Amino acid sequence: MRYIVTTANRFTDIDGYACCIAYADLLRKEGKDAIAVLPGILNESVIPQVKAMPAMYDTTLISTSEDVFVMQDISEIKTFAGFVILDKVVEVFDHHFGYELEWRERIGERAKIEKIGACATLVVEEACNKNLLKDLDMSSQKLLYTAIFANSLNLKSSNTTPRDIHALELLAPLVDFPSNWQEIYFEAMQKNILLDPINSLKNDLKITEINGKEWAIGQLELWNGKAFFDSNEQNLTDFLANLRQEYAFVTVPSILEGKTYVLAKNETTRMVLRKLGFEDKVPLSSLRSRKEWISGINEQKD
Repeated sequence: MRYIVTTANRFTDIDGYACCIAYADLLRKEGKDAIAVLPGILNESVIPQVKAMPAMYDTTLISTSEDVFVMQDISEIKTFAGFVILDKVVEVFDHHFGYELEWRERIGERAKIEKIGACATLVVEEACNKNLLKDLDMSSQKLLYTAIFANSLNLKSSNTTPRDIHALELLAPLVDFPSNWQEIYFEAMQKNILLDPINSLKNDLKITEINGKEWAIGQLELWNGKAFFDSNEQNLTDFLANLRQEYAFVTVPSILEGKTYVLAKNETTRMVLRKLGFEDKVPLSSLRSRKEWISGINEQKD
C-alpha cells in the first residue's frame, strides 16, 4: 500500500504545503510507503526561504492499484485533483467546515475536520499521538511551525485556539529559526505579493458555495497593508468587477496593524458582510482571515 498525501488541485498554500510534506514524512517514519503530491502551483505564502527547505514531493502522479489517499487542508471534493479516487480516500485533515458530515459518513473518525487555526496543528497532534514529533525531519518541523503562525495570522486570528498555541510551543525547541522569523516570513510574503498583487489574488482566489450561493473571496496577507490598500483600491475594484460571481470581495489582513481591509464587489455582497461588522471604507479593528469570513457568512440564514 502506498499513501498519497495531497491537497487542493488549483493551488497550494503554506498550510497545505507543510501538512502534505510533514504527514508523508510521519508516515515514512512509521515504516509506510508515502509520498506527498502537490498538483497546484505554490502561492505566495510559500516564500523563497520556505522553498529552500528540503522537501520531498511530486507534482504529478502515476497511480497504481495500491494507492490510497490522504487529503490535507481540504475536504471539498470538487477541489480535489483528478487523480484522487474517492473510494480510496482513507484520511481527511481539514479546518474548513461544510463537508465534515459527508466525510464522517464516508470514513468515520478518520475524517479529522475541526475548528482550529491551522491544519498543521492537526498534523502536529498526530505526530505527538504517535510519539514521533521529535523524529520528523527538521524541515518538516520548520514547515509545520511556519504554517501554524502564518495561517493563524501570527496567532492573532480569532480562529486561533489553545491547541495551535500549544503546537507551536512543542515545535519551538525543535527548530532553529531566528527570533524574528515571523516578521521575516510576512515581509517576504508581502514582497512576493507586491510584485504582482492581482496575479497573487488570482493564484489564491477561493471559490466556494455558501448557503447555495457561489462566492469568490480573494485574500492578501500583508505585514503592513494600509499603503497597499490605499494605492490599489481601483485595481482591486477592477479585479472584482471581472469576476463572474455575484458575491465577491477581497480581504487584506494587515498583521503589523492588527487590522483588516475589505473591499466588496457590489451592494449585494456588502449587505451580507455588514452583518459581520463590515463598514464601507473603514478597516476592521481586528485581524480576520478568509476562513473566518466564510464561517460567518455560512452561519447567516436567508
